Amino acid sequence: MKFNKILTTTIIAAGIVGTSMVGCYEGELYYNDAPEWMTDSIKAVADRKAANSGSEEEDAPGFVVDLAKYGDLFEFRGKASMVNKEVVMIDNSAGGKNGSFVILKQENEGWLEDKISFKDVATVSFDAYPTVNGSDWNYIFGLGYTASSSNPYHYIDGTIGFIHRLGDPYNAFFPGESWASENKLGGSATENPYNYFSGLDESNCNKWYHFDYIYSTSGLYIYVNGVRTIVHENLTDDQVAAVKDVLSYLNKGLIVIGAGCDPNLENFGGYIANFTLRNIEFVKTSNFYSGEVTPKESEIKALTIEGPETVPFGTTYEKLLEQVKITVAYEIDGETREQELTTSDVIATLIPDMSTVGKKTLSVYYNTTYAGNFQENVKAELEFEVQAPAISAIKVKTDLSSVDYFTGADPTKLCELVVVGVKDDASEIALDNATLTISAVDGDGKFNVSYKLPDGTELTTDGQFKGSKLDVSKEISVSTDGTIIGAGEFVDDAKFGKVYKNNTNNTDIRTNYLTLPTDVFNECKKTGILTVSFWIKNYGKAVISEWSPVFMIKNGDVNSEWAYYIFRHKGQLLVNYAGYVDSPLAEDWSAENDWLNGNDDWHYVVATIAKDDLTLYVDGEILSTCTPNGGDANNTNGFIDGLGDINFFALGGAQTNGWGDPDLPCLYSDVTISNTAPTAEEVKAAYEAKK
Repeated sequence: MKFNKILTTTIIAAGIVGTSMVGCYEGELYYNDAPEWMTDSIKAVADRKAANSGSEEEDAPGFVVDLAKYGDLFEFRGKASMVNKEVVMIDNSAGGKNGSFVILKQENEGWLEDKISFKDVATVSFDAYPTVNGSDWNYIFGLGYTASSSNPYHYIDGTIGFIHRLGDPYNAFFPGESWASENKLGGSATENPYNYFSGLDESNCNKWYHFDYIYSTSGLYIYVNGVRTIVHENLTDDQVAAVKDVLSYLNKGLIVIGAGCDPNLENFGGYIANFTLRNIEFVKTSNFYSGEVTPKESEIKALTIEGPETVPFGTTYEKLLEQVKITVAYEIDGETREQELTTSDVIATLIPDMSTVGKKTLSVYYNTTYAGNFQENVKAELEFEVQAPAISAIKVKTDLSSVDYFTGADPTKLCELVVVGVKDDASEIALDNATLTISAVDGDGKFNVSYKLPDGTELTTDGQFKGSKLDVSKEISVSTDGTIIGAGEFVDDAKFGKVYKNNTNNTDIRTNYLTLPTDVFNECKKTGILTVSFWIKNYGKAVISEWSPVFMIKNGDVNSEWAYYIFRHKGQLLVNYAGYVDSPLAEDWSAENDWLNGNDDWHYVVATIAKDDLTLYVDGEILSTCTPNGGDANNTNGFIDGLGDINFFALGGAQTNGWGDPDLPCLYSDVTISNTAPTAEEVKAAYEAKK
């Protein structure tokens, strides 16, 4: 038995799916091997339509937002683009609000009115392939009407954390009650087993999921891979009325893919396919998963990709694919069978830049078994090299005449550094910076670039930044620049002269500390680096709490708990700006990190924070370091960008509000603030000079 098309005139099949799939393609929906639940659902819809008028086309129950067909009506913002005719990429590699999404152009508002009519229910279905971990507020889609200031909230949208928004988020949908459906299933948001990729395990990324978001007068539901994960039922009369009100506006306004109706909110990062709107509660119509999980008739054993080790410069991506062979191996009843795939059967998530020379990687994913079922994606990579043509020289192409610099900077971090190779005929080719050796910037703004030819010959050139030199280092006297809060005092020390003594009973909290000026932090914002250094000594061999704050830098006073940067005795640097970044601790605290307890020696501390680095030195050696990996829950960007607003810097205490860690009994001297990051050798030399 064959079921004719009843949902739409066009249903997209994403490029990763082969023709053996059980799913929607070429305008037809399922064959006689359709799962039982699907057969029942199709029959129920057909019976309802027959009872109404017998017309299959009346009140069309679905519409596919076919970006290949209707692309001219949409605006691709930021780095959003089409991977192929079916799959849209939302490039959000760093997570957060990067402004990459697809949105219906303003002049096309109301475009849906002749396509679909919503009355009692709206279902949004799509396939999503996240490539980065986002927060539970990363938005995947938005649909609604926001043009009128008098009706600003007539919309629905969905987030990765499965929070429903419907109507005015504070009043219209749940008057006087919670406005969101439960973001959990048997636990909190972080315990939600279906909260697949919001701040959880990276292994939940890089695979396809199918979603059905259902907004109806009977309740709110979300299905993931055919499994119901969120339920909000038993709506009040006011809530039902609010649902109807919002549904009536859906075909008058905008469509956003990859973000919410407010594009300033956090975006989704990854791939989206088969974005479908329906005005019936029609679920589990996944192109990538055919219904409930069933025993697979075959398993993908391996995916391999073969191709050339080297290609000449000028080879296009399309020409590369012509030389690639992709093979999938299946295990069926204990036997291994192989099948060669075409590049249209897989999806490439790491597409190499063929316009530059150097080593490249092509990554492809596949998830269809021999029987047409689906499982977790299998990945294969091809590593190759784009070989350079014959060049006789290299040169820096970027105009550096007005670029500001600072000593020790990586030139690629100061500007978009473009280096080209010059051929004998004077024509130029771009060189990938990864194939170059680039020195750090010296005190005069100079740096060197070198490139090694295949025969071993090395070509070099110099660069020169001519903007302002941003090196700033300010030494702060604790006795003349500091302000004592609590019971501290300035005392004489045989080694350093006048030093600050933080008098405390080792139990007081936010009581005794020394505040220091923060004016130099503005200069740190310019370079994106803040380095704090000082000498510290435990007087009386006191046993200090492992979490006591050695220093505290905040945006606000002692009670502030928003943006802060802290070094705690246990050897940990911690940054908070809409999410925490902690440098790791040594596994054996007592043997590895207890540098301050049990002795009365002076210790030299250097702590550096940048957008891509946290490093802590004690006595000339690295004690702890980490590289933030991006995303709302793990980045230092906001703190660095806001350094100009930091107005609180304290030694010895001022733990952030609500934490119960005591002020520490120590001496401090020779405090320095710098907007550059010293090298390990420079830190070691500074320690040796004064130890």
